[in-house]
Amino acid sequence: AKLAIVIREWYIASWGNGIEPYNMYRRTGYPTLQTGVVPVGPFPRSYRYPSDEVNTNPNVDQTTADNQVFWDTNPAGFIN
Repeated sequence: AKLAIVIREWYIASWGNGIEPYNMYRRTGYPTLQTGVVPVGPFPRSYRYPSDEVNTNPNVDQTTADNQVFWDTNPAGFIN
């Protein structure tokens, strides 16, 4: 319960920095967010690579939002 309070306050203080609160939410599952009016679909597990990287580096394959990154050890429905 104390962790949830601390992370909620940190989440609010991190307004404008999208990637850090996103990663904290994925790591801990906190803060408990209010569900929206319209369903948004599955929570993204990874971001797409920039088009410059994909076009200039032959070793990079474009990823999808549901592709689990190597350090993400949570099960598939952890957040949804």
